[in-house]
Amino acid sequence: MKPESARAFACVSAIFILVGLLVMSPSGAFASFGIAALLVIAPAAFGKKRVRVVSILLLIGSLVLAISYYPAYERERNRLKQHQKEGAAVTTKTTEFTWPEPPTHPSPSRGCIVIESG
Repeated sequence: MKPESARAFACVSAIFILVGLLVMSPSGAFASFGIAALLVIAPAAFGKKRVRVVSILLLIGSLVLAISYYPAYERERNRLKQHQKEGAAVTTKTTEFTWPEPPTHPSPSRGCIVIESG
């Protein structure tokens, strides 16, 4: 693997880890850490010494973060699954919409300028 490519993969992996830490959704953070781990596998295996050490540290960090975010991801997934089941059971009634009748004459107190001559 080219040293530039290995370094680029390691940098992109570090960016995905930072994005995962900034994302508010546990699902998004978990996915970001997973992508970071996948991106850093090749540099950890085939990179030069310094890039390999940094890649191994990034791999360990992304795996630890993914493992720590997994319970929150699981809770969010179960909550959304339950919400989906409840939403599918609810039937909606359609009601016919009727437009309100427009006023027949403008009211002086609403939107009309009344000029008194005199």
